[in-house]
Amino acid sequence: MTNAAAGRVGGARPLRLRLVTLSPSHYCEKARWALERAGVAYVEERHAPLLHPIATVPLAKTRMVPVLITHG
Repeated sequence: MTNAAAGRVGGARPLRLRLVTLSPSHYCEKARWALERAGVAYVEERHAPLLHPIATVPLAKTRMVPVLITHG
């Protein structure tokens, strides 16, 4: 599967994947490595520690990162 096909579902418009992360987290680093190795295109949103729930709770109902947002 090519990169162009990886981001499409049933020939529809490409999905816009967002990865919500913290910069000093090794879990977030592993998520970045895995997405890059799989050839998945994404946009990273880095947030400051202790302030990241402002971004993660409304999107994924969790305070943990990394969070991969797949729709919207």
